[in-house]
Formats: sequence, C-alpha cells, structure tokens
Amino acid sequence: DPGGNQFQATIGSNANQGAGICLQVDPNTGALSAQGNLFSAGKNCATTPASLTFNNAACSANRDLGLAVSSGGATTGNDVDVAQCTHL
Repeated sequence: DPGGNQFQATIGSNANQGAGICLQVDPNTGALSAQGNLFSAGKNCATTPASLTFNNAACSANRDLGLAVSSGGATTGNDVDVAQCTHL
C-alpha cells in the first residue's frame, strides 16, 4: 500500500526547512503520486481531507509541498497529487 510517510513536521518540531516534498522536473512532466501521507500539523491525507501549504515556484519556507524551477525555467504542467488532501 502506498502512503504512510511523514514528509513534513510542524514548525518547531524538527520540521524540514524546505518543503516536505519538493518536485523539480522539466516543465509539463506531470504529477507525482503522493497520496496517503502525513504532513505538518498532523495532517493525515490517508484519513482526513486537509489543505496543505504549497509553493508552486520554490521549495522553501517549511511548506508541505513545493515545485522548483528546473533547467526548463518553469514549473508549468507539474503537480503533486496528495488526494485526499488539497493544495492551492
């Protein structure tokens, strides 16, 4: 079964200083499947819908998810699939 991984802790609890999941691939590569995992503030995407912190231009600032600019110069067409959770 996929999932069950702890990717980001709450700030002050030994949190990853960048992003729990940082995706850096060429533009229009697609979505990384990361369903059913755990993130900051006890967000368990396997059991409870929650909104994750997200940065679509960098992997910094203790975010749950981030997209980093690749050699192609953009993050367009890439995403991280974290169903049941969402991100903006």
